[in-house]
Amino acid sequence: MIKLKNILLEDASKKVLDFKETIETIANKVDDLELSVPISDFLIRIAATESCYGLNKKAGNNIWQIDPPGFKDTQNLKSHPGLQKKFDILKDNGIDWLSKSYDDIISDTYLNCIAARLYLGNKPGSIPSTLIGQAAYWKVHYNTSSGAGTVEEFIAKNSGNGIAGCLDYAK
Repeated sequence: MIKLKNILLEDASKKVLDFKETIETIANKVDDLELSVPISDFLIRIAATESCYGLNKKAGNNIWQIDPPGFKDTQNLKSHPGLQKKFDILKDNGIDWLSKSYDDIISDTYLNCIAARLYLGNKPGSIPSTLIGQAAYWKVHYNTSSGAGTVEEFIAKNSGNGIAGCLDYAK
């Protein structure tokens, strides 16, 4: 029985790792756009917290859990004039951001990550480099006080290799 549990745990770990590697590739691709300073590590940690890299079926393809108001904020030039430069970069890369709809970004993982990056770019301050600092920043600026997530959950899902906190979704 113990051997079977170990095999199941290994299978779950491999599944989480596979999903995580896909998210890492997408987050690095978004960083490669050079919309601003690189934050792929933070984007990966958000994906772990918000959807366990997409393993949480409730999230669907909305891996970064961008909500409709958050998406609207990514297109709000009036409130965020600095977005224009980012829209130009995206357009140079074949993406007309202002033509995108909420349905577009929740059905395409790459666009979903871009939306998360643009959303974070509208927030004050710089992204901390430590796990604890990022957890606190995420709670205040991304999940917000009305969100169900906690700093402790962010830390738990991203401690170690960022896999253990998502194993239950891979079984």
